[in-house]
Amino acid sequence: MTWSLFYRFDNEVVNLLLALLVASIKATLVAMFFMHLKFEGKLIYLILIVPLLLCILLVCALIPDIVHGTPFNPVTPLPGVTGHS
Repeated sequence: MTWSLFYRFDNEVVNLLLALLVASIKATLVAMFFMHLKFEGKLIYLILIVPLLLCILLVCALIPDIVHGTPFNPVTPLPGVTGHS
């Protein structure tokens, strides 16, 4: 095994989780220091949390459609449709 500056784990899930962790830490530091949110009041966190909860609710509401939905097949004609005129 050769060590380099860019190391990848054998498991892609570990690579993905590590990349998301680094991106989350970077986004938090940028928001806190460069956007000066560290010195804001408590209202700014409420403004952040409400849309985040609505986003999570929307994603969770769509999961059953994604898992149990019928796939779209453009080749299969609709019933009662005979073709182009």
